[in-house]
Amino acid sequence: MLRKNLFLLLTAAILLILTAVCASAATPESLGYETAPSQVLCKKCGDVDADGRITSGDARLVLRCSVGLEKFDEATRLCADVDGDGKVNSSDARVLLRYSVGLEEGFRHTRLETVTLEPATCFSVGSCADLCAHCGKLYNFAKLPATEHFAAGWDTLEEADCEREGLCELRCLYCNTIMDTRLIPKTNHAFGKTQYETAPDCFHHVNTWRVCSVCGFTEPSTEAPSGAHTFVWETEKKPTCTEDGVSAEKCAHCGFVSGRTQILKNAGGHTDSSWRTVQYPTCTGEGLRTKTCRRCKEVFASEKLAALGHVMQEGSYRVISEPDCEQNGSAEYFCTRCLQTVTETLAAVGHKPAGEATEIKPTCTENGSVSFTCSECGEDVVMPVAATGHTPGEWEGPVESEGGFYFIRRCIVCEEELERSERYE
Repeated sequence: MLRKNLFLLLTAAILLILTAVCASAATPESLGYETAPSQVLCKKCGDVDADGRITSGDARLVLRCSVGLEKFDEATRLCADVDGDGKVNSSDARVLLRYSVGLEEGFRHTRLETVTLEPATCFSVGSCADLCAHCGKLYNFAKLPATEHFAAGWDTLEEADCEREGLCELRCLYCNTIMDTRLIPKTNHAFGKTQYETAPDCFHHVNTWRVCSVCGFTEPSTEAPSGAHTFVWETEKKPTCTEDGVSAEKCAHCGFVSGRTQILKNAGGHTDSSWRTVQYPTCTGEGLRTKTCRRCKEVFASEKLAALGHVMQEGSYRVISEPDCEQNGSAEYFCTRCLQTVTETLAAVGHKPAGEATEIKPTCTENGSVSFTCSECGEDVVMPVAATGHTPGEWEGPVESEGGFYFIRRCIVCEEELERSERYE
């Protein structure tokens, strides 16, 4: 009995070991692309009618497709191309027929794509396998070697300046591991403009200094004289489109002015441009349009735009009060342009005589009048007529007088003496 139990225990242990070995052999880490035939045989490749078996019926359908009696979709054509030449023909039908009678071992998987099962990292291997286009199973398991660290570039942790060094590091883009660190050397001082203890001089030594804008360090120095001015032409007044400019000769170092000047010619007038409306006219207000020089951007011409006037909406005119002989009336309407109600004045019609008017003619010095009864309001109206004034005639004479003579001028209407001119001998 004891021997029997020991035999059973030993048999179980052997079975467990074999199972573990087989299981470990099936892991992606242990399998490569050199796999057993059972691993690469596809059970659905060649099953054109999708009945789960490969028979002479599949070969018959493939043969009919090769001569144009059947039409396959893309998936069925891929399943029917068992020889892998990219075409469905009688050769595929022959292979299928041989398989159905046991003369072929089987058909290999058709790879659709390679699938990553476990991505490789910088520290560990990964795994991948091919995906069959027909049965959807994975096969050809393989290892993906561990990747090396990859750094995109140095990252600055501390900027360097003229007082202290900086620090930068190199990290792996995948696992963020610090691969290297490096010190950044100090930078040079960021000196500003040279300052002068006295005015710059081309013929004498001058003490100068510069200040670093970062740390405030002051660097003193002495500027040696050049012994001669360095003259340049400096524009004092820029030329415009219509006015000349002026440039003067000055020393570029100390600013000494030589007194020589040059005239900078103007551009010969504004560059014409099209009109641009800057203020659009309204119903009652004027607008404005201008021309701007393309070169100097100056407005050199302007023109007013007349008011547009109201546009009355049809049927909106309404008289508020009628005018009479002496008083104005009013009316209103709606303007379709400015969308406002507009009020306008209706002028008084004036008196109208009912019959013959009584007229008193004016003279040269006295006013006249016109009297009548108004046919509209029945009022007696007296309208004044202004005096006509004298109408001078020609000079008359000479007329003798004591000690000489004179000339006179009379009104040709009333003959009243208007003017006298004395002459003495």
